[in-house]
Amino acid sequence: MHLPALLTALPLVRLLVVDHGSRNPISGRVLRVKDLLVRLPTNMCLGVGTHVAIDHALRYAYQIVVWLDADGYHPVDWIVDFLCSLRGDAADLVSGDRVNQGEGAAGS
Repeated sequence: MHLPALLTALPLVRLLVVDHGSRNPISGRVLRVKDLLVRLPTNMCLGVGTHVAIDHALRYAYQIVVWLDADGYHPVDWIVDFLCSLRGDAADLVSGDRVNQGEGAAGS
């Protein structure tokens, strides 16, 4: 599932995308009018992008925050699974994990 399909699957979600200076910036044309795109002027590292997103979410009382790296390593369809896990009282926090696909030593 790519971003356009995710937006169709989650029509009530207001998406905040923080581009922390990527060499391959996301196109604002992919997003809907209600979605937000914050593009930092230079590569400011993941930490700065995460702070921008969390600060925005706290200021505007977001109920749920999903952080996902846009490099394609994390499938965006996991977001739907994460949200389903948060439904009701099943969980307060859901965390994904990168899986070693045979590259590198396990546990390193």
